Amino acid sequence: MRILFDYGKEADNKYRVFRVHHHATMTAERLKRSEYPSEPNADKYFCYVFDEEVNLGNLDIAALLESVGDNDGSPIFKTGKEIIEYRK
Repeated sequence: MRILFDYGKEADNKYRVFRVHHHATMTAERLKRSEYPSEPNADKYFCYVFDEEVNLGNLDIAALLESVGDNDGSPIFKTGKEIIEYRK
């Protein structure tokens, strides 16, 4: 599963959770054609293809991010058991 939220707006506690269907690699050129909002800075990217949206309850996203320390928006990997610890 992946939790998506607006980076820099964690205190708003607005997020969506999706199951991951599969993953793929994408070239920088293909990423540009997909209208990705940031300029690519590498040759290849690892991308997730999402499946259905799921509900994990009311999570404290700010506390979850604080637990991993300084993060630049990179993916954070936690188990479902670890994520449940951040339910309000």
